[in-house]
Amino acid sequence: MNYYFRRGNTSSFWYWTSRSAEMAYGDLTPVFALTWEMTQDEAMIRSHLPVTGEGLRNYLAYLLAKHPEAAAPVARQLASGADSIAVPVLLEYCDRFAGTDPPSALTVWNSLCSRKLIPYRSLNPATGAVITNGNFDETPGGRGYDWRLATIAGVSLVPAGDATGTVAICRPVRATGTRLNIGSFPSLQSTGAENPCGASR
Repeated sequence: MNYYFRRGNTSSFWYWTSRSAEMAYGDLTPVFALTWEMTQDEAMIRSHLPVTGEGLRNYLAYLLAKHPEAAAPVARQLASGADSIAVPVLLEYCDRFAGTDPPSALTVWNSLCSRKLIPYRSLNPATGAVITNGNFDETPGGRGYDWRLATIAGVSLVPAGDATGTVAICRPVRATGTRLNIGSFPSLQSTGAENPCGASR
């Protein structure tokens, strides 16, 4: 690849890019970096890289680190056929872009939900389904569109003991039995599908 890159032989460069991606294993960062030296056309680069599995996961991780503006189509492609190994990098994508590219982040999130890779229902703003884990059936994971629990000195968060199980409360660690309403603290946030910047509840 490097030989053809230095000589500007594009056809041979892309041929050996594809071959290298097929044969290589482990860290493909040098391959990815050289393709971005050759062109800034992400679609062209992706057409010469593995379309599934480890190669695509590694490429998305590379883009999030070096060219995040180009990550959306790769994240959607990976999410459409994702397995459990792909979940961390796809959640990282959702974390990064829920506020700046909500349609793409929501597509990725919903793919993870529909494939049962995360324990939540898909979101659909058109039907009003905009809150993840609204009843706190799952411990908030703080990723993507799930709730985020902030850290407040001297305060812990525990599920409410009421019949609905839908309210979270704060309790000072040193004040046994004293419960304070969550609304008193900026401690719980949800990145809702209609409000990707996050809204306190």
